[in-house]
Amino acid sequence: MIRNGRPSKTYASLLIRYLLIIRSIIALDDGRRVVPSSQSTSKVTLVMNKTFLQRKINRVIRKITDLLWKGDQWLRQTRLRRLTQFRRTDIIRGLTCDSRKPIPDCLLTISFGSRQLGNRDNRLDKFCQSFLSMTAKPRQVEIIIKLDLDDDLLFYELIKIRYKDKIHFRFYVSERGRGYADMHIWHDTAFHMRSPSSLALFILTEDAVFIHKHWDAALLAIIRQQKHNYFIGAPYPVEEAITVIGPNPAQPVPIYWLVGVEFPIIGMGLLECLSKAASHYPGWTCYGNLLLIDSFSGDILRGLWKNYQYNLVMQTPEFVKRTGVFSWTDSPQRSRDRNDTLLEFFKSENQNIRDAMVEVIYKELHNKSLGKA
Repeated sequence: MIRNGRPSKTYASLLIRYLLIIRSIIALDDGRRVVPSSQSTSKVTLVMNKTFLQRKINRVIRKITDLLWKGDQWLRQTRLRRLTQFRRTDIIRGLTCDSRKPIPDCLLTISFGSRQLGNRDNRLDKFCQSFLSMTAKPRQVEIIIKLDLDDDLLFYELIKIRYKDKIHFRFYVSERGRGYADMHIWHDTAFHMRSPSSLALFILTEDAVFIHKHWDAALLAIIRQQKHNYFIGAPYPVEEAITVIGPNPAQPVPIYWLVGVEFPIIGMGLLECLSKAASHYPGWTCYGNLLLIDSFSGDILRGLWKNYQYNLVMQTPEFVKRTGVFSWTDSPQRSRDRNDTLLEFFKSENQNIRDAMVEVIYKELHNKSLGKA
């Protein structure tokens, strides 16, 4: 059934729910009942049959969701092909018309890239719902989102219309480039777009949801307790953030990585210092030269802690969690990009530049006579 140009998911959703109920019922196994030894063989057979049936149900559910996804993607692409160039230009103009204007009284900036086509983890609508339900003052937070020119921009037009008077969106649209591999470039652009009054930049993803009520009020209270605006917010101490994990067996060589900070909250003073340091190195940004923003944050913390005994971790509660079920691990291309980038990350020439950036931060802190942690 087709409704409003999109496949109706009502019957499919009911079928999936029905199968999930059956799966949960057959999974019930009353362990309190004592089974005589004479019945042990039949008991094992019954459990094996249940397991087999559960697997079949899981496969059916996955096939249904796959078909729904493919149908939705086909309709989106068909709709895009029918757009005139005038309409496409009009959509982009509507999305970006106020993106370069600073938000008055903005105190926090959120940034991420978003893609609808080919991305099964796009949960932007749920992100917006959780943002509104968990944010004390949504109008003092700006959300800067990078979009691709070849994506379903009609989807984002609807998002902007739906939340027009509730959320400060600042979209910017550009070529897709290398996609995931250009993550540090997206966020660097967002940093340069931020409103001057913003105190910190919170790096998130489109499949994140807020889990802390009035997270913004809690975060601002913590920021105001800091001695300076050079910090990286994380829900764990510096010792965990600078931990090196590995090796992870991979070809052609084992892979190591830094824990870092998955969703870093970075003070604008620190980002300005990193941006100034990065300007001396072609291809570098305030988030490094690779997509590993989490590891870059961890290595900056490591350098300051190990070399100068400065602890720039601003410990916070856990404000968000990811809800995506596919993620980069289900994309062979993304997995290859990440493995290649991890190898690149630890090359001596890149490490030397990060160490030089750490030294610049240390000198800035020292010159400002800021106290050690």
